Amino acid sequence: MPVVQGYHVPEIENHRVRPNEFNVLLLDLTLDQINTISIHVAMLHDYLDTLGLSSNRIKLHVAASTKTQSLASLEVMNTALKVHEINIELKGDILELASTIDADILLDEIERFTKKEIFKNNDRIAIAHFYNPHFNDLLNSICTGWNIAWNFRDPIWNASWLTNYLELGSLAKKAFDFMDISRNQKYTDDQRNFIRNLSNKISQVSHSKQMLYYTLILLRYAKRHGLKRDDLLFELTYHLNNYYMFISSSLDIFARLINDVYKLGFNTYKSYTLDNKYFLKELGKKRKGLVRIIKLGKYLDWMDWMRQRRNLFAHQSHLYLNPLIRRKRTQLTDAELDAMVEASSDWVMFASMGMSAERINGLKEFKKFQIDLKENHETVVDEIMALDKRNRKTGSIKPVIFFPLRAIEEDHQMLKEIVDRLLDNLTGARTIK
Repeated sequence: MPVVQGYHVPEIENHRVRPNEFNVLLLDLTLDQINTISIHVAMLHDYLDTLGLSSNRIKLHVAASTKTQSLASLEVMNTALKVHEINIELKGDILELASTIDADILLDEIERFTKKEIFKNNDRIAIAHFYNPHFNDLLNSICTGWNIAWNFRDPIWNASWLTNYLELGSLAKKAFDFMDISRNQKYTDDQRNFIRNLSNKISQVSHSKQMLYYTLILLRYAKRHGLKRDDLLFELTYHLNNYYMFISSSLDIFARLINDVYKLGFNTYKSYTLDNKYFLKELGKKRKGLVRIIKLGKYLDWMDWMRQRRNLFAHQSHLYLNPLIRRKRTQLTDAELDAMVEASSDWVMFASMGMSAERINGLKEFKKFQIDLKENHETVVDEIMALDKRNRKTGSIKPVIFFPLRAIEEDHQMLKEIVDRLLDNLTGARTIK
């Protein structure tokens, strides 16, 4: 127990999970692709040095059946890259190498690992099938976790968060570009401000998604190294809450834009959403094409489910995503637990330093609880939410076990799909009179 100026400071065994170095394992890339990644990583490292972050590094590892002269030359020229000769046709050998080098991310371009295998190993390593966007997004998320606005697809020094998420082809950029289109369609200044807010909010969705991916990388690191994850689970729910809020807010801003453009009559203080039946009824009188898009069953179901999850975080506030645990069949006895408690700290020293017997006994009881939780229980599945889900059509409610971390990408894709289609519809609409 730490002592500061004669005071005993309580201590919890909760080591911080904040590695500065991350390992990336590359498979099946061409020499040009490997060279491009290594150059971009070198750019990042030089940029980090200018910011005083010279200990923050991404280390590249290439797995190949044969270490060619070209690969050997790349390895010599780049200190952040190492080539490993293994049988890349054997998935077991690949995973063994990943474990040996403590890999955080594995790029599997030819999709040798099935979705089931990716899920099976997901608690220890992130396996990406596509160089772009998924693999690049994982690398970007590491930089986001370091509080560095950096995009491996378009590296820019001293980028801002807004410019970082306004890359060509992004949803936020598409919304941003719609401001010019809306000017030609005679949108008012207030209406264009809605569009600007939509672009900014979608950028915040992307930022929250990046922070979720970074926190998941830290969780996997903690799992591999046997470190406690309490703080990470706290942060994870914080970023998940933001993610849901920003997605819902993006949809609400779009509803307000449509209401203002087509004068549907919903005032500032009236509650309405994009999927509200009265909102859709009024919009149907003026823009049936927009209504047909919004009323697709998959969109209505997703928006309703998103609202339920957002409300759960907003009004009930899950502190952690809970593991589903159960007691082991073979339990440690009380005597064994007590022996482990006695061996865990120098209790005699605490007594000799003046700590009361009552205080020491309290610490022992807490330690016994911790040991019992660790040794007498096993985790069936990690990071779940037990909640009541309402059926949109019938209104019936049933308890479900939800895996929010598996739905991160799905939620983002649904947001992108519906906003894409709505923006395309508005782009092709007649000039507002």
